[in-house]
Amino acid sequence: MFLFLMQVAAAPAASATGAVVTARVDRLFQEWNNPRSPGCALGIVRDGELVYRHGYGIQNLKTGAPLTTRSVFYAASVSKQFAAASTILAARDGLLSLDDDVRKWIPTLPAEQPTITIRHLLHHVSGIRDYLSMWDAMGALNGIHSDEDLIGLLSRQQRLNFDPGADFSYNNSGYVLLSFIIRKATGKSLQEFARERIFEPLGMRTSAFHDDRTAQQNPKTFAIGYNPTKAGGLEPGLLTNFDKVGDGGLYTTVEDLARWDQNFYSQKVGGDGFTTQLTTRGILANGDTINYAGALVVDEYKGLRTVEHSGTFMGYRNDLLRFPDQRFSVILLCNRGTIDPTVLARQIADLYLADVLRKQVERFVGEYASDELRVTFRVVARDGNLFLIRPGAGESALTPVQPEYGARVKQHADQFTYAASLEPMKATFASDGGAQVTALLIEAPRARAMRFVRR
Repeated sequence: MFLFLMQVAAAPAASATGAVVTARVDRLFQEWNNPRSPGCALGIVRDGELVYRHGYGIQNLKTGAPLTTRSVFYAASVSKQFAAASTILAARDGLLSLDDDVRKWIPTLPAEQPTITIRHLLHHVSGIRDYLSMWDAMGALNGIHSDEDLIGLLSRQQRLNFDPGADFSYNNSGYVLLSFIIRKATGKSLQEFARERIFEPLGMRTSAFHDDRTAQQNPKTFAIGYNPTKAGGLEPGLLTNFDKVGDGGLYTTVEDLARWDQNFYSQKVGGDGFTTQLTTRGILANGDTINYAGALVVDEYKGLRTVEHSGTFMGYRNDLLRFPDQRFSVILLCNRGTIDPTVLARQIADLYLADVLRKQVERFVGEYASDELRVTFRVVARDGNLFLIRPGAGESALTPVQPEYGARVKQHADQFTYAASLEPMKATFASDGGAQVTALLIEAPRARAMRFVRR
């Protein structure tokens, strides 16, 4: 019999309760935890300690080598926070200003367009078109493109998606431009600057920005990303020609990201105020605050503050989810394109933060009545989860809405969805400006703002 060996945390024996929790975590990955499937490497960090680490599935379908927390993954858009951090470090050094016009550093961008600042790039509010979307439209995603080709493509654009600061549109072009600006401002590539200022000081020895398409990864540690084929199989999704960095391009491990997670609190890299700068949300021209900060989404989950960024590209699916007030983080690097790490990370948080989450959701429990519909709904809680009871329709699970990147920040509102007969419904709990929940707003695509007042 073939024995598939998985990496488990090299830590003291877990308590009975801890063993139960980790067994439940393992079951979440059961589908992929075999020698025939790509899967995920998982790290769970609590109070600065990597309390659980595990590999589920394999690095490479040809070799069958198992995934571990030392397996090297393409980080996709999880990379962006390191480009943002590098930009902020360069600004702290006085080498650039976040309010610089981007054309100061890249003068070939159209002079007739409105001013775009580095800060606009950080928050995805520049209005610049996405270069990957343009390459895809051209049928050129698999081609070889120099940095000069990319700058030329962006410089030829005759119009923006919108005026800078007017709206949010997740945009890879802006973060590649940041890598070009860092090179101009510091005299070093993003790969060199991040290595010297972030990776080496934090002991992230495996992490590096991959800006040379001819460089090869170590086959003994490299996790290949896989996408499904039309025939139902799997094929490598990696574009070996791809060497753009800033928006992606980072190769890293779970264990290195755990070291980066510790810096969120210690600020060994960056110093006082560094984390605050990274987590300062963007503000639109109309004064609205969005949840997107320095390549980190600052939002909530079941009433707990979260700081997160995910990444998806070339068969890789990754997520780094942090609960800063609980000093708890989930790191997931996956090499199967059908896995959703953002859902898995929240399911893991549900298990580890069960007690505090239970207290959070209990504030929603109660009866909510609508004069318009002449009906009363009940909200109940079990095991840290919420359920909506409607007369004649039974019980429906309330599923927390995952935050959309760039969503406008709405104070004291918690959103869920539930399944109804015709279409999914959105349920939003409204508060009185404090912690007291006062109403439940039910919304369907064609029936909006149905208000239920809490009794």
